[in-house]
Amino acid sequence: MKTQFVYKREVEHPEVAVDAEKGILATDAYTETVLDSFNLDCVIRSMTMDNAGLLVLLDDLHERYDTKAKVHPKTGAPKFDRKGQMIFERVKDVFQSEIFLSKEEGQEFLLLTAVNTVKL
Repeated sequence: MKTQFVYKREVEHPEVAVDAEKGILATDAYTETVLDSFNLDCVIRSMTMDNAGLLVLLDDLHERYDTKAKVHPKTGAPKFDRKGQMIFERVKDVFQSEIFLSKEEGQEFLLLTAVNTVKL
């Protein structure tokens, strides 16, 4: 049984500068189309976006840690230690995957997964 939905995603590569000492060659910025996939069993819901694309939410909660400046709870101003250095703290956030499908891919996804007979 096939459980992966394959879709196209654009990846933008920035321009790389020349650095003779490090051996980096100059390249222009370019966009590459790659194929990605997600497991259909992980889909929680989908929503049509303003541009007629489809946003697919997955049931794959994962944690990420980030370092952020510690702020005063009332003023929102950054906190500093006695030496005048800004105080940072490690903050944990929980994220959920959001996949944006084009209009065509969204229609294909809905036709593949719909269990009712709503006309698309």
